[in-house]
Amino acid sequence: MPFQFLKNYSLWGNTGWEYLLAILAFFASLVVLKIFERIVVARFKGLTKKTESSIDDILIDVINDIGPLFYFVTAFFIGFQSLSATDTIERVVRLVFVVVAAREFINAVARLTQYGTKRYLEKSKEESTSMDIEHASTIMKMLRKTLVVILWLVLGTFILSNFGVNITSLITGLGIGGIAVGLALQNVLGDIFSSVSIFLDKPFKVGDFIQVGQDQGTVVKIGVKSTRIDTLRGEELVISNKELTSARIQNYSQTEEIRDSITLGVSYDTPKSTLRNIPSMVENIINNIQNTRFDRCRFSAFGDSAINFKVIYFVESTSFAVLDEKKEDLNYAILDKFEQENIEFPFPTRTVHLKQEQA
Repeated sequence: MPFQFLKNYSLWGNTGWEYLLAILAFFASLVVLKIFERIVVARFKGLTKKTESSIDDILIDVINDIGPLFYFVTAFFIGFQSLSATDTIERVVRLVFVVVAAREFINAVARLTQYGTKRYLEKSKEESTSMDIEHASTIMKMLRKTLVVILWLVLGTFILSNFGVNITSLITGLGIGGIAVGLALQNVLGDIFSSVSIFLDKPFKVGDFIQVGQDQGTVVKIGVKSTRIDTLRGEELVISNKELTSARIQNYSQTEEIRDSITLGVSYDTPKSTLRNIPSMVENIINNIQNTRFDRCRFSAFGDSAINFKVIYFVESTSFAVLDEKKEDLNYAILDKFEQENIEFPFPTRTVHLKQEQA
C-alpha cells in the first residue's frame, strides 16, 4: 500500500500517515464545502425566478459574502480532528474556528438586519417625510449596532471561558459596573429607549400638529434624545423623548377635520319666535361657508345679560390657521344676518335696586 512507510515517521505525537490523512481530510472538506455552497446558491437562484420576494436574493448575497477564510478554517478544523495534540493547541484551534464562524454569523445577522431596515424605509418612504426616514434610519442603525455588540460580547465571554477565565466573577463585576453606568446615564438611556418607543409606536411623526400639556406646535424633528416642536408663538420647543412618552399627547393631524364651538348671546328682548329661528339661521350661515360643516345649535343657558346659544361646527382641515379664518368668516356672517333680523347682542349690564327706609 502506498505511503505505508509514513507510519514509521513520527512528529509531535502523530505519524506521517496521520498527517497525510489530515491533509486529505482538509482538501476533501474544502472541496465539499465549496460544492455545497454552489448547490445552495444554485437552488436559491432557481427559487428567485419563481418568487417576487427579495428575501431569497439577500440570502444568496449572504452566502456569497462568506469569505474564503471561513472555508479554509473549517476544513482545517475538520482535518485537525484526526490528529493528537496538547490541550492548549486543541483549545487554540477550536477557538480560531469558533471566532471565524461567529464572525460570519454576526455578519450574516447584520446583513439581514440591514435588509430589513432597507425594506422598512422603502415601505414607509411614500407616507413619510425625509425627517421621518432620517429618524427611522438612525434608530435602525443603532439597533443593528447594538445587536452586533451583544453578539460579540457573548462570543467574547465564550472565548474567555474556554481559556479558563472565571467568567462568573467577570460577569458579576460587569454587572456592578453596568449598574453604576446605568445610574449615571439613566436619563440619556431613558431618552434613547423612548426614541425607540416613538419609532415603533408612532404616536406622531414629523409635520404633525400636536399638543403636549399647554404647548402646541408642529413637530419638525424627532431625534435620538429629544424632539423639536415649532410652537404657535414661533419658538422652537425642545422636549426630551422620555418626557414625551410619559405625557398625554393630542395629535390633531390624525383627524380630517377640527371641531369648534362658540357661545352666541342675544338680548332678552328678542321675541320668542325669533329665538326659535336662530338655530336654522346659524345652520344656513355655516353651510354657506366653504369647508365648514354644521353640527348643532341649541338654546343652552340663561346668561346674566343674554340668552345663550351653543353652536358646534366642524372645519374640514387640520390647520388651526384655517380654523381661525373660518371662525372669522362665521362671526362676520352672523353679524350681518342678525343686523338684518334686528337681533341685538346685549352689553353686559347689572341692575341695582335701592330701597329707601323711612325714618
